[in-house]
Amino acid sequence: MALAAGVLLTSRLASTMIGVPGAAGFQASMRRRWRRVRGSMPYLAVRGRRRDWEQWKRTFAEGRAQRQSLGIKSEQVFRGTEDPNEGLILFEVDDIERGRQAIQSPEAQQMRERSGVTEIRVYLPDA
Repeated sequence: MALAAGVLLTSRLASTMIGVPGAAGFQASMRRRWRRVRGSMPYLAVRGRRRDWEQWKRTFAEGRAQRQSLGIKSEQVFRGTEDPNEGLILFEVDDIERGRQAIQSPEAQQMRERSGVTEIRVYLPDA
């Protein structure tokens, strides 16, 4: 509770710093820290089709270290019931913008091509 109270106090300080040079970065830092204290992190969802689920699954497993280096903390994979080659992945990220950039990076695009992903749609949280 003391940590949460300290973050809340610092968050109040951040909210009073509107217009102060450098305050925006401080406020963003405090929001990220407060999300960690509450135990919640931002998520991105990616829906896509694969030519072959098993091929994709092997390639996806091989790319875990690369995803982590791009700021992806964890992922949960869901497979379509009507189309077994369609799936949805819920990615946990430290920062939404960094996660979006990681998913749309050239490295991620190459991995998708290699694993047989034919299309994707990225979904961001509604803020």
